[in-house]
Amino acid sequence: MTKADLGFVEQYCKRHGFGYLPAWDNPPLSGLLFRSRDRVQFRTVIDARTAETPFLLGCAQARGRGRRKVAVLVMPLRRPVPNMILMSRRNSLFSGLGIALEETQLLNLGGEFGSSFSLYCPNDYEPDALFVFTPDVMAKLVDATGVSDLEFVDDRLLIYASVDTFYTPQRLAQASELVTFLADKIGQQTRFYRDLGSSGETASDPFRIEQLTSGNSGNLTVGSQGRRIRTRTTGWQKAGITVVSLAVLTAGVYWVTMVTSALTPGGN
Repeated sequence: MTKADLGFVEQYCKRHGFGYLPAWDNPPLSGLLFRSRDRVQFRTVIDARTAETPFLLGCAQARGRGRRKVAVLVMPLRRPVPNMILMSRRNSLFSGLGIALEETQLLNLGGEFGSSFSLYCPNDYEPDALFVFTPDVMAKLVDATGVSDLEFVDDRLLIYASVDTFYTPQRLAQASELVTFLADKIGQQTRFYRDLGSSGETASDPFRIEQLTSGNSGNLTVGSQGRRIRTRTTGWQKAGITVVSLAVLTAGVYWVTMVTSALTPGGN
């Protein structure tokens, strides 16, 4: 969509008293798309951090992940929680962006929920994940139209969806509705969470104070082993690395051969 096509977003922000940013490079956020802080572009940003139920919505593109853009909806939580990721089994955007997670962190949900989502959490945090993802919370997520993947990181929830899930005049209001929809049950489940194994560690994220947070976390934190999920290299990425390595090796051999031939007497 062109800038003219997205004019309705700025008008929407004016009507509701939200902030609007046409562009925001390298936003201070944590998450799977934001692990390289100089490689993410946010466009057409709705800044509703002052709303009764605060949120941030942007159209994000990560360099090195192709040309695909995704809508990212960010909402604060009342407490820091372990890094947990819920991936859609049908239309995961993470999979389309070449992001894969270590399978040893996969928690079996079973039943209807297991057929809709894959839940990943750090090792030894399985009981903590089930404390947050109760059956009624999972039922709400299954019914949340347009949601592809969710990520809990520190004291924020990041919701990933296709751009047209929110960025049309008819659907834009769904962003705030979805935040309100999820803030109820998920907010209730996370407001009492505390990592008993964190031993009073200090959060190591230097950008945390700048990020969209609830401001109510105090000194609570999650142990370092529970803050980030491990990713892995996909088969396609391994194949690409192999092809590039072979091309570099072939070019190197050719260059050495040419130099050796030029330096050898009578080589011309």
